Amino acid sequence: MRVTFVYMGAENLGIESLSGVLEKNGHKTTLVFDPALFDDKYYLEIKSLAKMFKYKTIAEDIVNTNPDIVLFSVFSDCNQWALDIARKIKNIKNIPVIFGGIHPTSVPQKTIEEDCVDYVVVGESDDAIVELLSSLEKKEPDDCIPNVWSKKDGEIISNPVRPLRQDLDSLPYPNKDLFADHVPFKHYMIATARGCLFSCSFCCHNLLRKIYVKDASRYVRRRSPEHVIGELKLAKQKYKFKYVSFEDDIFTYDKKWLREFVPLYKKEIGVPYRAISHPLHVDEEIAQMLKWSGCYKLEMGIQTFNQEVKRKMMSRTETTDDIIRALKACSKHKLNFFVDHMFGFGETDQDLQYALSLYNQYRPTRITCYWLQYFPETSVLDKTNATEEQRKEAVEGKENTYITGGSVKDKKAVRSIKNFQFIMKGLQLYPKWMVKFFIKSRIYKTFHLIPPLPFEFLVALKTRDYRIFNYIGYYTFNFKKLIKKKLRLNNKN
Repeated sequence: MRVTFVYMGAENLGIESLSGVLEKNGHKTTLVFDPALFDDKYYLEIKSLAKMFKYKTIAEDIVNTNPDIVLFSVFSDCNQWALDIARKIKNIKNIPVIFGGIHPTSVPQKTIEEDCVDYVVVGESDDAIVELLSSLEKKEPDDCIPNVWSKKDGEIISNPVRPLRQDLDSLPYPNKDLFADHVPFKHYMIATARGCLFSCSFCCHNLLRKIYVKDASRYVRRRSPEHVIGELKLAKQKYKFKYVSFEDDIFTYDKKWLREFVPLYKKEIGVPYRAISHPLHVDEEIAQMLKWSGCYKLEMGIQTFNQEVKRKMMSRTETTDDIIRALKACSKHKLNFFVDHMFGFGETDQDLQYALSLYNQYRPTRITCYWLQYFPETSVLDKTNATEEQRKEAVEGKENTYITGGSVKDKKAVRSIKNFQFIMKGLQLYPKWMVKFFIKSRIYKTFHLIPPLPFEFLVALKTRDYRIFNYIGYYTFNFKKLIKKKLRLNNKN
């Protein structure tokens, strides 16, 4: 069958993986991609410019690929975008539409009720998609496929999820060619594992662990070092990438695996890489291994130093001492470390002053600031007493993004957050004495009045954050494509 994937704003490893599986099973896949310039739902939102660069013919372009089925991978922030396009497709031609991804997984009932959605795939869908397409190809629709929700004679048919696939090496390599015409591959994205050890209240794993409760002890799975290196060797030869980005939730959770992997990586691949970790899984041995093997950037979620907020509202167990040990290990081995701080959990000015004083002392390479954003069916909704309106907006995917204000509504809280965010985002640009002055003089209380500044870009320049340059390359890449397309349309007219 001919399958057209639809996505926006960035490369998607899940789609690439599914494409690889489908191609292996004899299906043909293609991608219609909306670059979503200036409204990419990840880093940048400038509404006036987004209107100028809106992709207006996406539904027609999807239909023109002559698909047998259209598949959307949907996260909450793009749910309304996906529904709008699906409706436009149905107005042109009645092509079956599948919704998968974390948002339909969290609210399958709500999603399948949409008149423009024919199937919902819940959870990991490698096998479910293959079985569904096979049944459709034979014109013998199967209503009992695990993970798949459908509609028949006005009734909704729901099926339980199947056990999680444990042998990730049995999957084909992701089909990166799908995004090659839309995203520059100087920074190669790859995942070595699925699942996470933790269940933070605000995170998708909080929901997924509930869905896969029977597989709780086997929720975290990993590819072998040889399988990962095999993909990277082929990709390096084909795409000539300069950097690698490991997208695992906790790249360092398994020391035994890491001890085997990093020497292979250094020998066979040997380019700088980025990874994500957790304070409980960073010590001196790990920091030394990462630095030696070429890690230029290790990201860790700190989120807050208020232990009560961390434990009761975020469902996190690490202590401030744990965090400090991890930061000291990175500093000792000269490993650049980026930290995440999350606003919106009711931290006081005193809490944020304390956090800022610790950041000022240990000097992370960069602080990435996030706002609490509600996602449906996550436990944070109850822990923070989300209103019915906020819950409804989360289900519909209408909340502000975690970059642009999230679910924080209280005006006093917004002012306080903006005051501290201004300092944290630009921490590397200020000497220590200046940060202390901001706090002691209380001048920080006026910082919410200052218009947003491009701290990310300025700090990236100072710290040589390769990923931001890849992001700039993405915009340049798609600007050129858009201009060429407009020129072609003008010539036709």
